[in-house]
Amino acid sequence: MLEWPCYAPNITLDGLYTDQANPFLVLTEDEFTVAATFDVSCMKMDVFSAQWELLDHASTALTTLTNATEIHVPADSLLAGDYSIRITATLTDSTSYFDLSDKTVVEYAYVNVIDDLVLSGSDTILTPPGSGIWQVTTGKTMESITCV
Repeated sequence: MLEWPCYAPNITLDGLYTDQANPFLVLTEDEFTVAATFDVSCMKMDVFSAQWELLDHASTALTTLTNATEIHVPADSLLAGDYSIRITATLTDSTSYFDLSDKTVVEYAYVNVIDDLVLSGSDTILTPPGSGIWQVTTGKTMESITCV
């Protein structure tokens, strides 16, 4: 009997989206796209699927896409708040040659949608020319906001 080496798929996301403590910030009036690269290593594969779910703060799926490499969120389609995007990559096999029961991988992207950048009198914005990144000092914390 032949061996069919198969490994769990790998999902690669831009690091801007993967830090839950510092989610990607976007204004409600702007669109954004989160893309992923899928690495599938399996000599014999019946089905590879990728599912994208845009989740609100209560983990309710607002949008679901199947077999896409990215999710696009149009401008003015989300209210201000915290959102996550769950990407599930799965290999399945209908034969009995190998077991793919553990070949599912889940990754998350994190996005915080804001109405506007509102700063109080004590806050400071430092914007290096052409950098596209704002350094915002708010009290005791320093945050990086990537302009989209």
